[in-house]
Amino acid sequence: MFPPMAIVRACPSSVDAYATQGRNIEVPSASCQTCTAVMALWSGYWRLVREAGRCHRVFIVRGRRSSCGHPHALRPLLLVRNRLHTAETTGAVVEAVAEGQSGVRPAAMVVEVPYTTVRG
Repeated sequence: MFPPMAIVRACPSSVDAYATQGRNIEVPSASCQTCTAVMALWSGYWRLVREAGRCHRVFIVRGRRSSCGHPHALRPLLLVRNRLHTAETTGAVVEAVAEGQSGVRPAAMVVEVPYTTVRG
């Protein structure tokens, strides 16, 4: 059996709007990356995401194709895998470090997040 994979999808909502929708979030259909067939929505899980110092509880929908049984998390673009902060916050720190503006710790302090947000 394959480990679960994440499929990143566009998300026009803000974190607040996404969190407010809870399990009622509308997710467009996606194709399985293993067998290329359209997946059926299959359960999901709750996860935390932090934006502007506030934690939100959001629901991540999973999809699965019955022929291969491979599950995929259909994660919205605003979230980063294995990170608590939003993609925008994490990206700002990564961009500052990549452009040579500063190191990880100073860049993280500018956006008021722990350096562990982007150290990896």
